[in-house]
Amino acid sequence: MALPEDLYDKTDWSLKKENTTSQEKEIVGYLYHTQLNFTEEDIFNFLKIRKRWYYNYNYEGGNPATVRIINQLGYLHALDMFEQRWDGIFLNFDKWHKYYSLGYTTVIGNVLDLNPELRKIENYLTEELGIMCCGNFYFGKYGRRASFGKHHHPYDVIVKQIYGSSRWIVNEKEVIVNPQDVLFIPRKTDHEVIDKGENKLSLTLNIE
Repeated sequence: MALPEDLYDKTDWSLKKENTTSQEKEIVGYLYHTQLNFTEEDIFNFLKIRKRWYYNYNYEGGNPATVRIINQLGYLHALDMFEQRWDGIFLNFDKWHKYYSLGYTTVIGNVLDLNPELRKIENYLTEELGIMCCGNFYFGKYGRRASFGKHHHPYDVIVKQIYGSSRWIVNEKEVIVNPQDVLFIPRKTDHEVIDKGENKLSLTLNIE
């Protein structure tokens, strides 16, 4: 599967390094060639699904299927975005939308079941890896904090930019991620998004 060379050469953690497996390259290549064309309105419609977004919910496997706002302290578990119903606490779209309009970034957890395009990615990853993977949307308007401060994970992260551009620091080097680009971040690699100069949507896959 042909990939542009600069996909591997943007930073000094190049995928050409010996410790990167052919399977990881294959997954990055698959995602690079997969066009995701979601719009802002598509994400709004996902978030309007009643009883899909619990305030505090773990599906089997322990990953959150909820909606969270990133603020200056990290996650804002904004209870006032949710409302109590007779069978649980669920997201209130209108209350969430006020934060979105102010420019906060939203993390939408466990999205790989939401439509056929995403289920196709989930099925591919399950077949390749033999495990289920967690996929999250990072969704936001231009304005406030783009993401978390510098951090790393004990698992690999692959980012598929859907629209908008983001400026990252990965291993102390700057990377610009443009629409439909794929960014591979090996486990234990420091990274952060330092700027979202425009409205953006990305899909982040955690490969444990």
